[in-house]
Amino acid sequence: MNKQIKNFHQPTGFDDVYILNSAKLWSIIIRLSDGSLCVYSPLKGLKAPVIESIKELGDVSFILAPNHYHNKGIADHLDLFPDADLVCSDAARPRLIKQTGAQFSDIDNLIKQLPKHIRILEPEGLKTGEVWFEVKKADNLLWVVCDAFSSEPQKGNKYRGTLSMLKTFPKYGVQDAETYEAWVKKLLSSQVPHFIVPCHGAPVEEGNLEPLITDLLDHHI
Repeated sequence: MNKQIKNFHQPTGFDDVYILNSAKLWSIIIRLSDGSLCVYSPLKGLKAPVIESIKELGDVSFILAPNHYHNKGIADHLDLFPDADLVCSDAARPRLIKQTGAQFSDIDNLIKQLPKHIRILEPEGLKTGEVWFEVKKADNLLWVVCDAFSSEPQKGNKYRGTLSMLKTFPKYGVQDAETYEAWVKKLLSSQVPHFIVPCHGAPVEEGNLEPLITDLLDHHI
């Protein structure tokens, strides 16, 4: 279902999305319009050679903290990619600065470097400043999310067909449940993803993810 590239694998048909895992967490690397890379949710605890292998894919021009909790791997990645622009959403920035001591640019420069088929989404109704990627290829759609959805961990490069939600997400991630649910359902009304790549657990592939997503929103938020 997917292509293996050294330490990374790719969802079928998405040649500009690379997925790297460590234990239960996943980091996602997006190729930008100029050929350089954005690392989404840099992982803590990766061995230096694994992080350095990212260089074999291209130059890292952005490191994106996807919400204000996912910050543990930032220092390790900045050591290896000192010229990368460290970015986050406006909502995530205050806590990220407090937790890391690093300086974070806004995401405007990153947005300018995205290919036309990739965009950044900023979910409404959350309190963590979480941002997603949406990647379109032909009739396929992929979401890269941080804590909003999850799946069970799985070794190797296989996909799970079961989407879930972190038990902590409604309490610590959601500020206004009604606003968040409405935002996601409006997004689904335009196109439903075939893949969801969460930071927690293995990527999920399903012909129609809408029933799984709406069930989680209706019963767990």
